[in-house]
Amino acid sequence: MWHVEVSALSRAGCWDELARLVAKKPPPIGFAPFIEACVQQGNLAEANKYISRLPDYHEQMEWLCNIGYWAEAVDIAGRERDADALMLLRDRCRQTSVQNKINQLLQTISQTTK
Repeated sequence: MWHVEVSALSRAGCWDELARLVAKKPPPIGFAPFIEACVQQGNLAEANKYISRLPDYHEQMEWLCNIGYWAEAVDIAGRERDADALMLLRDRCRQTSVQNKINQLLQTISQTTK
């Protein structure tokens, strides 16, 4: 039933109603169906709201990359001080400004681990 409701609300563009479904507690179907529905409707900003609620930061980064929110994915990897994730993001992203930010974060991480 949850999947049907998520699909119907997203197709109707009822974003506030969709948000009310998860306002009090995490949905039993997880957040991925919400993200997928938002992406299918082309509402990436709305999808990002649900991405931020995913419990695993790797999953957050993967979704953010999938929707082209590279800087946000880098912010998460930087916050987690995950050098491997930062290097992977640098290899996948073609935005010079994001690559420069990643290089700075990697340099900071390497200096603090010495």
